[in-house]
Amino acid sequence: MVDFNNETTITTPSADINRVTVLERKYNLLEALEAYHKMRYSGAGSAPLSTVRARLTSLFLELEHTLKRQLPIEEYEALEQGILEGKQDRDIVIQSLRKITECLDSIQLTRLDNKIKIDTTRAILEDKEKGL
Repeated sequence: MVDFNNETTITTPSADINRVTVLERKYNLLEALEAYHKMRYSGAGSAPLSTVRARLTSLFLELEHTLKRQLPIEEYEALEQGILEGKQDRDIVIQSLRKITECLDSIQLTRLDNKIKIDTTRAILEDKEKGL
């Protein structure tokens, strides 16, 4: 969690603080979704989706302008309607989370596989061609 009372927060670029805040909101949403599924799968009857929906709405509002820039207008409007206006069921929540996660991956905020893969055999061939 971002500690706004910490002295180092003042020297941290605001973009970095926003990134951490978005990641934290996504983490909180996944935790709520996990708790929902745990309750649902334990046989406790119907599990409330209210916390998951609230956290999804918060994450959407945090990313609203980023999503508007990244998604085609039709997809953005469908996502917005599904999250803010529609009756959210589990399927809509999962679909919305997947769309947001896809967008976060495309801007490389949540991408884990970002190492550049280098074909070392090609480098050796290039070195031989250049006489190295």
